[in-house]
Amino acid sequence: MAGELTFADDNNQFIYYNHNADAPQMLAARTPDQAGSSLAGVHPGRVVEHVKQVIYALRTGQTDVVSMPAQQGPNQHVMHYYRAMRDETAVTVGLTNW
Repeated sequence: MAGELTFADDNNQFIYYNHNADAPQMLAARTPDQAGSSLAGVHPGRVVEHVKQVIYALRTGQTDVVSMPAQQGPNQHVMHYYRAMRDETAVTVGLTNW
């Protein structure tokens, strides 16, 4: 699958990513040993408050999608998209970004 997908559960634990490249080649580096870690634990400290804001907006239904630009280098601009996933009872069951 093109792009990078990551999923978190309703306890804000990182549970899956589509391991399509090794971490140094990824835009949002992930490694298998991070599975089960908190979302705060798999993000740099400088962005944890933004992560909390995104999770809050998705979990409370303020929005179903949050997009966030990220400059990876002098000529490399990337968009991260975070999407709420809900079951038939509208309970948030996961998040993705790509």
